[in-house]
Amino acid sequence: MTYTNHMALRLRDVSLVPLVGPRMKEKLAARGIRRIWDLAAASSDCLREIPGVGRSTAERLIVNARAIREGICILLDPSALHFPCGAPSLFLDLEGTDPAGEQEGLEQVDYLIGLLIEDTDGVRYRPFMAWRIDEEARMFREFVDFVTMLDDAVIYHWHNYERWHLKKLADRHGFAEFVEKRIFPRMVDLHRVATRAFAFPTPTNGLKDIAGHLGFRWRHDDVNASMRSPGICGHRGSPASGGTSSRPLSSTTRTTAWPRSSSKTGFSRRQAGPHRDRDGKSLYAVTVVVVG
Repeated sequence: MTYTNHMALRLRDVSLVPLVGPRMKEKLAARGIRRIWDLAAASSDCLREIPGVGRSTAERLIVNARAIREGICILLDPSALHFPCGAPSLFLDLEGTDPAGEQEGLEQVDYLIGLLIEDTDGVRYRPFMAWRIDEEARMFREFVDFVTMLDDAVIYHWHNYERWHLKKLADRHGFAEFVEKRIFPRMVDLHRVATRAFAFPTPTNGLKDIAGHLGFRWRHDDVNASMRSPGICGHRGSPASGGTSSRPLSSTTRTTAWPRSSSKTGFSRRQAGPHRDRDGKSLYAVTVVVVG
């Protein structure tokens, strides 16, 4: 944790509330709202006096602050928690090299597409791997073929990363129209669903913050997207064939945590609480489904 973040937590600074960026923080401070507690106690009418803040934004800012102040998940929209029944579930995770490397002349490569598959046969993991830079097209084609065979499956992912990278892969390897018509319509962004359904008592709506609050623990707490442990290399031959490394890549498992009101999945789950609706009434515990 950086010193700045440490001080923000110590002071309960309003910048810890989701939707409060630097400009919004300045506007709130001008109205005497500097801490989470101030925002939680503010009125919607007061916030709507801020240029660009409408009723829905004002109410969401207040409920986000209340969730953090009280340390609870607040139910906002139960209708967001409806999911297809009976269809296989594919939990999607992509890994690639840092796009920032392109500024140094290094090609951005996606080298791992991971699927956690839940169907009538149980739960299993299916990786698609590019062991060499020139194997990315083959990896993506295998993924597309596999997903096409499960044409009734729902594909779950967390936020924008997977969809954005699938589009780049499809454009790069000639599958743009197919992915647009056959894969994207089946994808469900669990970040969008979760943040529509709940206000979380976390400083961000990022996966690590939300999953941590809901009870999930990583094997290595100090590993993040910029500190991945080296494990996968670009090879002229696969590791089994003794190929030599031509470009260092890295791999880690991104964990997707998903709050559900009634989960029947067979993999890692934890109960978390308490949880209340906007009026303070107690609700059911949230179930976390963990992928990774």
